Amino acid sequence: MSDLDLCYMSATEALALFRARKLSPVELMKAVIARAGAVNKKVNAFTFTHFDEALDLALRKSEQRELLPRVLAAAQERAQARRQLEQGVDRPAP
Repeated sequence: MSDLDLCYMSATEALALFRARKLSPVELMKAVIARAGAVNKKVNAFTFTHFDEALDLALRKSEQRELLPRVLAAAQERAQARRQLEQGVDRPAP
């Protein structure tokens, strides 16, 4: 997918690609920033830009997305251990 395609995709499409792990928020933000830089001299659309802050936020969201599966796995392991304790089954050694 080209950077131009990324710039014109809908938010719904972007979210679907984020969930499928086919696109990261950082990749999308870099494409949007590059496009804004390429056309702004001609269209003069931006008085102020906050590209650094936007990229930092995209990076944090990407990192959170990477942590989520680990957090969910830890929660599932804890729930399984609790069920085993309630049923009187010894907890397996780590």
